[in-house]
Amino acid sequence: MRSALEPEIRKLLPKNYPPHPGSYVGDDGIVWLKVVKTPDQFQWWSINASGAPWAAFTMPTGGTLVWKSGDMILVNETDRDDVPGLIRYLLGPAVRR
Repeated sequence: MRSALEPEIRKLLPKNYPPHPGSYVGDDGIVWLKVVKTPDQFQWWSINASGAPWAAFTMPTGGTLVWKSGDMILVNETDRDDVPGLIRYLLGPAVRR
């Protein structure tokens, strides 16, 4: 049975996935995937427990996701002057395109 369905399933899957150097699962069941966008930026994509996109945001590569709760995350970022700071991001639902 599996061998009969495998060619059809392969047609539905993309040939390439962007690299994701990290992931995080929140207490609320949201899965966060870190995806490289450019050498200077990356994105965090989030998927809810049912597999639907929930939110996405872009940030500089110098940032580290520290804490996530509901629609707010805290990121430890270093600015152009190498000064560290704790930045709060407010998130909304992802828009499917």
